[in-house]
Amino acid sequence: MSRSAKLFLAIMFCLGLGVSIHGALTWAPADLSKFCAYLLTAILASRLKVALPEITGSISVTFLFILIGVAQLSLGETLLLGATATLAQCYIG
Repeated sequence: MSRSAKLFLAIMFCLGLGVSIHGALTWAPADLSKFCAYLLTAILASRLKVALPEITGSISVTFLFILIGVAQLSLGETLLLGATATLAQCYIG
């Protein structure tokens, strides 16, 4: 791997870690039941894939829940929702 690729990966890792720490430190769930409902639905939807015409591959339905999370949940809740749904997609699907 080239030096520029390693540098890019190191920068992205540090930025992601910083955002994750900030999200964890500023965790403030406004409505825990709504968050749990979104989380459970996102985990269940992580198994679904949508095939788009004229495009090779498919797209996950999880992105809809991440968009909803950005609009209606706090940063920490959205990060946890996205990370959990992604892990569920990797290990369950």
